[in-house]
Amino acid sequence: MEKKLLMQELIEKRGEKAQTDMIIEKSMQLAMSLHKLKRIERKENYSLYSETYNEVCENIADMRLMIEQAELLFNTNEINNHYQHKLEGLVSVLNEF
Repeated sequence: MEKKLLMQELIEKRGEKAQTDMIIEKSMQLAMSLHKLKRIERKENYSLYSETYNEVCENIADMRLMIEQAELLFNTNEINNHYQHKLEGLVSVLNEF
């Protein structure tokens, strides 16, 4: 099944509110795993660092799926306009260095 159709069907079956809540939940999980990774000294506890790094990667994959759903839930043109504006802001930031 095509990815976009899969996402649309998921939103239709679970509902917009449920998927919006899922976007919030997955965003928080990513934030927490990144925060946890930042606190771990790789050299002191490589096993925990490696486990947490993999957790971050899994949460990024979840967020990628959530972003694809968000682009169906919200106005794609508006998102793209903001995205372009943010890219231009990054150029400005880089020019300051």
